Amino acid sequence: MLTDAEKEKIVTIIENMRKQISSLWGDYKREAESNLRAKDYGSELYTNEMIDNMDRLFEKIIVVQKTIDLLIDFLAGKISISEEETLRVTDHSCTIVIKQHEALIKEHEDRRAQIKARLERISLMKSLMKSFLQQLEGAKLKN
Repeated sequence: MLTDAEKEKIVTIIENMRKQISSLWGDYKREAESNLRAKDYGSELYTNEMIDNMDRLFEKIIVVQKTIDLLIDFLAGKISISEEETLRVTDHSCTIVIKQHEALIKEHEDRRAQIKARLERISLMKSLMKSFLQQLEGAKLKN
């Protein structure tokens, strides 16, 4: 459980991060305006580097916003650090079950491959028998 002082620190961090987002949006808008002016004038200054700069700024905004969302969820009690060990054990159990199922699937795939191979042999044998019978009937008719 968080103390009030810890909660206040997190709220302060969120506020600072929101200011950082505002600053990044300002940088993004200035970069966009500069890029538009360069593009409108047909300037050779409009390059992929300018577009990359905007992309990097936007990615930073997304990362900071995701961090803010995570902190807000933590404060709201939607994320509990104390459940980490339980989740790790459950995750490990799921991994074991998945591996068991994968092994079972492999066994069934192998068995199915064997069945298909036998069916192919039976089909080939039926075709050969049919051919032999037709040859025998043809030989009887000639005699």
